[in-house]
Amino acid sequence: MRGRQLAVDGWTGPWPAVEYWWDPARARRRARFQVTVAGGLALLLTVEGGVWLVEAGYD
Repeated sequence: MRGRQLAVDGWTGPWPAVEYWWDPARARRRARFQVTVAGGLALLLTVEGGVWLVEAGYD
């Protein structure tokens, strides 16, 4: 899927996460979404610092 753009049919989320909040050197904030796209594919997406990643795909 790298570099592809897909139309989103439906979505749920966001689910925000703050990890390692107690350790400033490792602290991170991100949000996850689950989306469905054409063909019935479901994707778990993560956005962190303005960068979107596909963490998993389900058919």
